[in-house]
Amino acid sequence: MGHLFRPLGCVGHIGGHVHYRSSSCDFSGDSDDARLLSRARQMIELPSTIEEEAVEGWEQQLVRAESFKWEKVLGELGEAVQQQQPTLFLAEHVNSLTTTYPDLFYALPQLRPSEPLPPLTCRSSSSGSSSSSSAGVHNKPWMLDALRFAIHIRRGDVVTDGWSERILSTQYYINLARTVTEVLEAAGCQYTVEVHTETPRTPEMVEELHTLKRGIPNAVMLPGKDLLWTWQMMATADILVMSNSMFSVSAALLNPDAISIHVPPRQAVVRQGMFKLRHWIAPEDENGTMADAAMDVIRQRVGLRPQATRRRIE
Repeated sequence: MGHLFRPLGCVGHIGGHVHYRSSSCDFSGDSDDARLLSRARQMIELPSTIEEEAVEGWEQQLVRAESFKWEKVLGELGEAVQQQQPTLFLAEHVNSLTTTYPDLFYALPQLRPSEPLPPLTCRSSSSGSSSSSSAGVHNKPWMLDALRFAIHIRRGDVVTDGWSERILSTQYYINLARTVTEVLEAAGCQYTVEVHTETPRTPEMVEELHTLKRGIPNAVMLPGKDLLWTWQMMATADILVMSNSMFSVSAALLNPDAISIHVPPRQAVVRQGMFKLRHWIAPEDENGTMADAAMDVIRQRVGLRPQATRRRIE
């Protein structure tokens, strides 16, 4: 079996507002959206094991998430092999499918984390020295060697359109950021915390940005920046805190060697399609509480000893 990557053909939520696209996905009346989609197609390109031209004339089978059964798919695969009939399986509502079967993504080598996972670049900040921590250094100027910690805070239409069940509190992000940065400080890391969110449209949202700036160490506030630049920054971060949004979940998907922090379990079921890969970690609750085992994932990547194991030995 192989796989075919097709560039994005349609986007349902792009820019600062929601679109419910027709099946034709006609962008002729919206040049800004057409331009953004064109840029997104160029940014996201995964290798295929077969060319688009080669599948012309193949049998096509539509896999529907709501009626998906492994027995049925395996039966169709066996029949295609037996009849020597090349068949292309097309998944509909793929997010719903991967919520139940997230390991499907691991079929694509580019979405699997490395084994073993590489240490994170974490240049030492102690005593003004240019030496590095055990996580290594690449002989670059220190700013280029600093660890990048990105946080996505989904606001915008989630706030203005009343989707309150998807909103994680300001304090949640502050607590989670402080928990992670305490480990980075203990490892002597140079780091920045990039806070990505929408442009604030109310006095309350402006005040929230000030609260986040005061509460998160080394915070760089980045509200309302270019959509695809923001996505690229999240998709290349060393550590990413996701929001209840496919915008940051998709960034984590394409960055398998990063430390990706999913949403708390209760939030994961609020929005359809919020799949979680098994190498991602997640807070235990909506206060941003992280279990020792989850924090040990971060500790080990920056060269610190795991605490959960040490407590059991003691």
